Amino acid sequence: EDMNFQKWSMISALLLEWPGTMLTYSLYSRFLNVLHMTNSHSLLQTIIFNPKIWISANSQTVLRIVTNWSQIVFPEYYQLFLQFIPLTKILVYMRIYFYFTPYEVELVSNRTRDPNLDILACRNQLNRLLTSYASVQLTLNDIESIFSHISTCQEEKQTETLLSLLCLIKDKIPEPKTDFIDSLVFLFTKANEQLFISTLITVAKLAGPNLLSRYTEFISPILLKPHYTQSLCNSLINILPQWPELIPIVCAIAGNIGSQAIAIDAFSSLSSNLFSRISSNQSWFIWPIISILTLNDSKTFPTKLSSTNLYTKNDENASYESDSEFSQKIYGKNTDEILSIIDELMATLQIINPRLYAGVMRKLAD
Repeated sequence: EDMNFQKWSMISALLLEWPGTMLTYSLYSRFLNVLHMTNSHSLLQTIIFNPKIWISANSQTVLRIVTNWSQIVFPEYYQLFLQFIPLTKILVYMRIYFYFTPYEVELVSNRTRDPNLDILACRNQLNRLLTSYASVQLTLNDIESIFSHISTCQEEKQTETLLSLLCLIKDKIPEPKTDFIDSLVFLFTKANEQLFISTLITVAKLAGPNLLSRYTEFISPILLKPHYTQSLCNSLINILPQWPELIPIVCAIAGNIGSQAIAIDAFSSLSSNLFSRISSNQSWFIWPIISILTLNDSKTFPTKLSSTNLYTKNDENASYESDSEFSQKIYGKNTDEILSIIDELMATLQIINPRLYAGVMRKLAD
C-alpha cells in the first residue's frame, strides 16, 4: 500500500497541473472504477476524495462529484473513511475549498474555481456526508472541531451551514449539551438577521423545550439595534407555534419597533396547551406585559391582558388555562390592582435574577 500511495500521489500531482476543462466526470469515474476493483485507501485519499483536484472542474462536474461522495462513495467505503479520512479533515476541506466568499484569504485555496459553482448545494451534500459519518462514529474531538469552526470562521454563510449540520447530528451530541450551546451565544451579537434565526433554531433544537427558556431569558436583554426589524420579528412569530419559548425575544424586538400590538396578538394566538412550555421560565410573564404597558394606553390594559388567553380563563365555568399563580392573581383585577401585582413580582425578580431585571428596566426606560 505504501508503494501504491506513492504511485497515486504522483498521479495526483499531475492532475493538479491539468486545466479545469480536462477534469471531467468521465475522468473521475475511471478512477472510481479502479477504486471499486482495488479498495485502495491511497487512491481514495489522494485522488477520489481530494477536492484540491476536482474544485477546478466546471461547476456541474464539481457538484456531481461532491454528490457522488455523499451518496455513493461514503456509504460504500465508510470503513476507509473512518480509518484514513477523519471527520475533522472533511471540515477543513469545506472551509478551504467550499467557501462562499474568500474572506479568509490566509486559509482558502488559491485554486481556480468556476464562479458559477453552487457552494450551498455542495456544502449541503457534504453536510449529508458528515451526518452519515456521525451516524457511524462521532467523537468528542469531532464535536469540538465543529464548534471550533463555528467560533473561528469569519464567513457567516459558512457558519450558517455548520449550524445546519449541528441540527442534523443533534441526537449524537452527548449530554449535557449546555456547554456546547453556551459556546454559540456569542453569535447573537452578530448584526446578521439570518444568522440570528439560524442560531436561535439551532439552540432551540439542541436545548429542547426544557432548557430553551434559560437561553431566551439571556438573549432578550442583549439584543442589538440591528435586530430590531419587522422582518426578524415576523420570522420569529412564524416559528412561535413550534418554539413558544421564544415569546420574550418577540416581545423585546416588537417593543423596540413599535409593533407591541403584533407581539400581543402573536402571544394571544398561541394555544393554551403550550403554556407548560412557556411557564418553565419563572419570569415568562414579564415580556408580554411590557409590550402591553408600552402601548401607552392604560385604559385598555386589563382588556389587552384578558385577551392574552394564557393569563386568564376562557369563561366562568372553565378552569384556569394555566396553573400560574400570576394568572390567578390578576384575573378580574383592574389596571391599578394589576400594576401593583406586577410591582411585587418585579421586586422578586430583582432578587432572583438581577440581570434580567436590569434588562427589563432598560426596555421600559426606552
